[in-house]
Amino acid sequence: MSRPDAVRAALLAACALLAACASAPVVPPAGVEYRPAQRSALVTRGDLTFLVARWQKAEMSTTLLARQQGTAAPRPVAQLMQRRQGQALFVAVQHWPEPWISVGRASHALAGLEQLYSLLLRQEPQARYCLSHGASLCDAERDGMSHSQVLKALAGLREQAVGGVAAAVPWQVVEIQPAPSRSWDADVVGVHARSPRGPLEDVGIYFDRAPHSICSARTGVDGVASCRLQDQKDDGHLHDHATAVVATFPGVIRPDRVLLPTTLVVSSPAVAALPGFARPIPFPAVRP
Repeated sequence: MSRPDAVRAALLAACALLAACASAPVVPPAGVEYRPAQRSALVTRGDLTFLVARWQKAEMSTTLLARQQGTAAPRPVAQLMQRRQGQALFVAVQHWPEPWISVGRASHALAGLEQLYSLLLRQEPQARYCLSHGASLCDAERDGMSHSQVLKALAGLREQAVGGVAAAVPWQVVEIQPAPSRSWDADVVGVHARSPRGPLEDVGIYFDRAPHSICSARTGVDGVASCRLQDQKDDGHLHDHATAVVATFPGVIRPDRVLLPTTLVVSSPAVAALPGFARPIPFPAVRP
């Protein structure tokens, strides 16, 4: 065996061993059944079947993502473990790498990461997250990051896996940041959207402030989208302007690239609402 072949064989063996160690069997408790995972246009392999199981134990809520393997038992891909502490929600995300290098199934590993991204995108934007890639479970309370940050980290793992799949469309991370307010109205919100190629023009951004104030806008040539939050209940009650606003970019899928969907939580200081008068608010700050 030549030296390059010997090195490759050693790397394959090490990867297979690490993946096997990191893929300890995880099964739902008795009585909990898998259900089909929501399909996503982000997943390169549309022919693969992913399943989701959910259960609650004490204060911990678990979501298990698995891939169906023919008639064999579903193979766990990742789990999300959610724990609420007071008003704070912590989510530990554990991804188990698949031994695709040794079995030549790079597209399976890639699809698992893509399906996990889609699952994470639908989680609570205001929670604190952590992401582990292997056997050890991370600590979201100690090492927590924002929703947009964990999505970006997962996109980085996908970038590492995409090399073995020629048909995979490149992913581009989109950054959205608060835009300076030009209004004295505390209900006017805005963000700046940017891709690696520069400001994003003519893409939709959706804004939501609990309990039921929403609006949407498209970005201009400068990448800025702004609109005025509208109370969908129209109950005439004054609402707390200190409540955080969640901005969502739903993503754009193009033949040559994918602009990844993401979120941003913008928190504003309290504004004393006076009848018929809106006070100015400072530049909004991103929640760390």
